[in-house]
Amino acid sequence: MFFVCTYLGFSQTLNQNAMWPNPAWSLTGTYNADPSALEADPTVTANFAFDDDDAGNGSDDDIAAESPVIDLTAAFMAGETWITVSGNLVYNYNNDDILQFEYWDADASTWNVFSGPIDADTATPPTNNFCAGTSEAYTTDVLNIVGFTPTQLSGFRYRIYFDDLVGGPGFEWGFCFDAPTITSATPPSCPDPSMLMAANITDTTADLSWTESGSATAWDIEVVTTGTPPTGTPTATAVTNPYTLTGLTENTEYDYYVRANCGVDGTSAFIGPFTFRTACAAIAAPYTENFETFTTGGAAFIFENCWTGTGGGYYWESAPGTDNGSAGTGPDPTITTGNYFYTEASNGSSGDTTELISPLIDLTALAAPALTFNYHMFGVQIGTLDVLVNGTTNVWSLSGEQQASATAPWELAVVNLSAYAGQTITVTFRGTSAGTFEGDISIDNIAFTELPSCAAPNALTATNIDGFSADLGWTENGTATVWNIELVDITGGGTATGTPTASGITTNPYSATGLETTNDYEFYVQADCGVDGTSAWVGPFAFSTTVACPEPTALTATNILTTSADLGWTAGGSETLWDVEIVDITGGGTATGTPTATGVANPYSATGLTDDNTYEFYVRADCGGNGTSTWAGPFTFTTACNALVAPYTEDFETFTTGGSAFTNENCWTGTGGTYYWESAPGTDAGSGGTGPSPTITTGNYFYTEASAGASGDTTDLISPLVDLSGLTVPALIFNYHMYGGQIGTLDVLVNGTTNVWTLSGEQQTSDTAPWELAVVDLSAFAGQTISVTFRGTSAGTFEGDISIDNVSFTEFPACATPNALNATNLTDTAADLGWTENGTATAWDIEIVDITGSGMATGTPTVSGVMNPYTATGLTQNNDYCFYVRADCGGGTFSAWAGPFCFTTLETCPAPSALTATNIMETSADLGWTENGTSTLWNIEIVDITAGGTVTGTATDEGVTTNPFTATGLVGDNSYEFYVQADCGVDGVSAWAGPFSFSTPYVAVPPDCTNGIFLDSGGQSGNYGISENITYTICPDMAGEAVTVEFTFFSLENNGATGCWDGLTIHDGPDNMAATIDSPNGPLWCWDRNDMPAEGSGDLQGMMITSSDASGCLTFVFTSDTSVTRPGWTANVTCGPLSVESAEVRGFVHYVNTNNNSFVVNSQSIIESIEVYNLVGQTITRVEPNASEGAAFLTSARNGVYFARVTLENGRTSVVKFVK
Repeated sequence: MFFVCTYLGFSQTLNQNAMWPNPAWSLTGTYNADPSALEADPTVTANFAFDDDDAGNGSDDDIAAESPVIDLTAAFMAGETWITVSGNLVYNYNNDDILQFEYWDADASTWNVFSGPIDADTATPPTNNFCAGTSEAYTTDVLNIVGFTPTQLSGFRYRIYFDDLVGGPGFEWGFCFDAPTITSATPPSCPDPSMLMAANITDTTADLSWTESGSATAWDIEVVTTGTPPTGTPTATAVTNPYTLTGLTENTEYDYYVRANCGVDGTSAFIGPFTFRTACAAIAAPYTENFETFTTGGAAFIFENCWTGTGGGYYWESAPGTDNGSAGTGPDPTITTGNYFYTEASNGSSGDTTELISPLIDLTALAAPALTFNYHMFGVQIGTLDVLVNGTTNVWSLSGEQQASATAPWELAVVNLSAYAGQTITVTFRGTSAGTFEGDISIDNIAFTELPSCAAPNALTATNIDGFSADLGWTENGTATVWNIELVDITGGGTATGTPTASGITTNPYSATGLETTNDYEFYVQADCGVDGTSAWVGPFAFSTTVACPEPTALTATNILTTSADLGWTAGGSETLWDVEIVDITGGGTATGTPTATGVANPYSATGLTDDNTYEFYVRADCGGNGTSTWAGPFTFTTACNALVAPYTEDFETFTTGGSAFTNENCWTGTGGTYYWESAPGTDAGSGGTGPSPTITTGNYFYTEASAGASGDTTDLISPLVDLSGLTVPALIFNYHMYGGQIGTLDVLVNGTTNVWTLSGEQQTSDTAPWELAVVDLSAFAGQTISVTFRGTSAGTFEGDISIDNVSFTEFPACATPNALNATNLTDTAADLGWTENGTATAWDIEIVDITGSGMATGTPTVSGVMNPYTATGLTQNNDYCFYVRADCGGGTFSAWAGPFCFTTLETCPAPSALTATNIMETSADLGWTENGTSTLWNIEIVDITAGGTVTGTATDEGVTTNPFTATGLVGDNSYEFYVQADCGVDGVSAWAGPFSFSTPYVAVPPDCTNGIFLDSGGQSGNYGISENITYTICPDMAGEAVTVEFTFFSLENNGATGCWDGLTIHDGPDNMAATIDSPNGPLWCWDRNDMPAEGSGDLQGMMITSSDASGCLTFVFTSDTSVTRPGWTANVTCGPLSVESAEVRGFVHYVNTNNNSFVVNSQSIIESIEVYNLVGQTITRVEPNASEGAAFLTSARNGVYFARVTLENGRTSVVKFVK
């Protein structure tokens, strides 16, 4: 393991186990608390375990189990200043996670590491369910408290701390700790050193250092090569701290050990090893590394061939040329030349860095040293590649995507190192992440060599590509101002020759002309450095020319009228003329490829079209001498309708219905979107909680479909143009239905701008309430041609459908029908009836129909010439009424009847509602209700359901004057119902309201033989709680007796057919250290009666368990998880003596025959039967010897305690206990 401690002291003052489960401990941090991740919480279980793998990739988890305050003052005063923590651990280490012990500095209010991090697995660690793994013992490093202040001593705490990845989410394995023990000890006279280190490591030397735990000033050291066992004999004595070790071999691993030399107090034990590796000797330049001899594999590169990687979640990895890497990044295997290095970004986070460090390179032999290397940086999450000399000085940097594809060729970097001529240096390639999967930075072919006299260009590009030319560009890496280009026509069968097709070029970029259309090209470039010669050729860079005459794109149609439309598009090249073909789809036309207009401009105004027809148009470019492009299109549009002449009515019966946004039909238009108008058949039920119901529709109608929209969205339904010239006083009349808790606003606008009518919120009270009629005065638009827009504004989603139907442009009615009928101020005998007047009437007729009294509408007023509102009196309490209203416009002119609007009068003595029970105690509860009238007296009936009570309709408490009412004399752990009735005096009593159910709480009674009952924490009426860990010990009242527990009900949450989430462990004895009485599937008993079928590890219901222990006691340990609970158990407890009859009294002797695994009985009488059963009453075997000797074979029974019931021929039966 990771902890090293050779000193064993005698703990006298502090020796404290954590005693998990222990609620005094706490869990802190940010972590996934799901039980699959937090496998064990030490506050409620005996372990601390976390599964970071089950917490999930992307979950940033840091978690600590923190002890309560442990006062170290007594240990300190006793001279026991060495503190250690020990215990057992299972751990699967995964490189990036941290698992360590920390202590709380009460002065600085900080947590400080005193042992760890742990950096090794325990034996064969699992990858899940860590507490089931093989644990290993550990002891932490020593924490020396000799210098602690009184506050640090009295406020001491320690914790076990885990972080899956510092600074971000990790994806590691996990661990499990048993309860740890903290101890104090007196330091030895010559304590061991600690915290060994090695620094300033070169190829032949290293500075070794350590922490002195006592007062030693001299130390002994033994140094061996790794793999060589130490001898215990120092290789250097009486050295100082630190100590410079010399004469080492380059690139070699060493182990060193150190002990303190305390003079007269002797020496400490050797502590170690600490392992380090010497640096490689400097490599003389020129030096090239192509990584072909490096080990490849899917892991962070650390060290090989004198190159070093820093590892981490974002790391450099050595890859073979066949490696495909992550999708969306590169390089592709088709362009590699063998092994290379790349940054594996999949597990890192943006901003992470990783370094690949070269060996020492001696540049003495180079006059003008340079670093050259190839790089590939393709992917949308490419970060930054920096090159640093000696890890500090940045000499080259490049950020972002550099290649356009995974197959684009590697680029060459040339870094001038002339400032370091004559020096010995290292070079660090530092990658900085900008994302994850699509961010791999790759390098290859590293060379420390002379700076080229003529540096090659790189980063080739091709831009402004058309059918005949392209601009070719590159990056100049030296001082050249002249370049040569070779351009190769791949489609034409060309190949690179190394001979320029264009020389002495002085512009960058260079415009290549005279190219062939739709051909594939590659180009190469070479710098011309004059007297310094030319560079190597760089390339190829591939591109393709376009067609000679590109087709237009982005076709549009705007300013669409009845007979014309403006057609537009985006030019494909530099053309200025186009051909257009327009096809009348409504007229049965099809595209022919022959223009209907040639040489047109953009946009083009198409005329001579037919109203309300659907058209398609196509366009092609006219490129003059380069011919014409292919046709682009079609683009579809529909011309506007001619104006309809009023009067005009639309009932939408000819419209197509369906579950989609309405856009255009019969000259009506919808704006679509996620909140839209939809044409619906009369049978459409719509969304729940809105309307109208199919029972009140007359056919097709339009409604706003609000389900997918959002509050504030708008949608328009636009009528055709309507010519109002034939109307004297024009009006718009339509029906509307607006029922639902999320109804928004309906506006009517003339010509899309002028609002002439608006209505907001719910207007009907149910989906079956009748449609309302709207009459909109359009006299201000007399003689004009207009359109009308019905604009819906959403106020929610599913319960917000606004519906309209039967739209008419007609004469304003001579006597307009009222609408928006309502009834307010309802009492038991009266109601105020109101409506909205849509004309100029000042008197109205009303017909009121008593529905409960079997009345029907007749069309004859029950009252005439009334005002608005009208107070109807003389009504009957709690009756259903409907009323109708018509306007009286004088001169014998009446409107049509509007209605019905229905309402119900109040009860004279209304029943209470909203019953409650609060402040529920074992024997009392406060019963409350809402009074719906003016009553101040009430009657209450309380029914004890647990006791078998039933409702009678007779009050158990009459004339109650308080609300709430405190019911007393209740029984704990019982279920009750109560009913309440208002007493209205002379107006009688109301109907009973109720029942309201409640249960009195269970007050736990310790189970024993006196009270004879054993219940879970929820009692008989409730469930047990979550996160319980309760031990029940039941002992007999008198010595020599044994406890028997008989379960009459048993239901605990199971985990599948044989497992338990919640369970009961039964111990045959006075504590939880006694032997367990196991279920068929292990020590935990559970049986889930909520499952269909019921299942679990074992069912105790109907079982009788008797103690076989000398104490006569049984101990039950119940544990529950953090979620689901069940009713638990009910059991009876009795105590009685076990049989102590002598063999003479019993009439038989017995013994266990271990040779044949049987229970043998010998008697002077005939043995009728032998029945063997276990501690939970389950029969193991039964035989009927009918002889004076008999044997019951126990082949299938496990070792343990059993009972045998022996019946002799004289009818005498005795029970004996035996051990198998």
